[in-house]
Amino acid sequence: MPNVSVYIRESRTRSYIKANPKELYPPGTVFVLRYEEPKTGKRKWETLDGLMDIRLATVKAKLKEVELLTVKSKSAAQSEPSRYAIDEEIAAYLPHFIDKPKTHQAYSFALTQFRQSCRKTYVDEITVQDLRAFETYLKRQGDGDRYRSNKVSYVVTFLRNREGRRNGPAIKDVTIRVKYTEPDVIAYADIELNDLFRVSTSEQRLIWSSFLETGYREQEMSVFEYNDSDDEREIVQIIKKPVYDFEPKDSEERSVPVSTEFIAAIRERQKTSKSRLVFPNTEGNPEGHFLRMLKEVAYKNGLNCGHCLGTRDGQEVSCADAPVCERWILHRFRKTAATNWLRNGASIPEIQGWLGHSDVETTMRYLAAVRLSDPKVKKIVRASSWMNRQIATQITV
Repeated sequence: MPNVSVYIRESRTRSYIKANPKELYPPGTVFVLRYEEPKTGKRKWETLDGLMDIRLATVKAKLKEVELLTVKSKSAAQSEPSRYAIDEEIAAYLPHFIDKPKTHQAYSFALTQFRQSCRKTYVDEITVQDLRAFETYLKRQGDGDRYRSNKVSYVVTFLRNREGRRNGPAIKDVTIRVKYTEPDVIAYADIELNDLFRVSTSEQRLIWSSFLETGYREQEMSVFEYNDSDDEREIVQIIKKPVYDFEPKDSEERSVPVSTEFIAAIRERQKTSKSRLVFPNTEGNPEGHFLRMLKEVAYKNGLNCGHCLGTRDGQEVSCADAPVCERWILHRFRKTAATNWLRNGASIPEIQGWLGHSDVETTMRYLAAVRLSDPKVKKIVRASSWMNRQIATQITV
């Protein structure tokens, strides 16, 4: 509420004295209102003309407060539009992720696709039906369940938490979840790795070995440099690398122990390398196609299962006809590294640190399948087996 005060102007000095509402002033007293101008914030003095007393001056002050409040409300209404254009709000939202290139790219791509599926103009027009239509659009584009779930969640986050140029109201009642089945990734069996290494080149074998030794994620391997290897301590490090716009997941830098043989292989490779990267692409930049390489090697050499389906060029195809087999994924190298560490004596907290997991629950999910093949579990299962009891009974009879 604007504050309007009544003052008395002294004729000789033209100074101002705050009036006392309980005091009677002689006729001819000049009353003045003091307040702040809404648009500029500057202090204003307004002389009240005509004969009046303190009571009338006080009424004038109240009327002025109402007038100023009305002006302020009109000004606010004119400065903020009643509706917010979707494209303008997206343009204002994306810069919040400019210091996180991967996140910025993911949101930008998802919101661009959303605008291709949704032709509405204003944010307040968007409904759950538009999000369902977006999911259908993504499905027609060939996106799998996980990709559709992620992209829809990015749009929902934008609608619920956006920070537009004019701080438009967020939409809280637009919620949708795309269900998908989290794949149960298991470690590679020795026979699978033997088959893969048998048909791979020496370069490819070193790449697969590096994933198995370090438990690196694909992006971590793509920016792996020779300087990341500490020969004396026999460790490799995952650190922030602004030159490649790379930041460790959850901003957690870490070190991973590796074997003497791995260090020796990396140093041998460095002797003939002209790049600081261990596995650069043909242009000397980080290699971003390890997964494609793995799938193509498996497909060309007949290692695909021949039963699963994948997406290629927007079309659903069998892994018998294209390099899309879900049996061959980089994540299984990471799972295999964790499994081998556990079987050879590493503790859960150690493995959590080496993998770079922010919580131990994620590590436990990685290692849940290991216990299934533990001899103690086999003993429990055999002792609990109904079929085993039947066989034992038949032998006894």
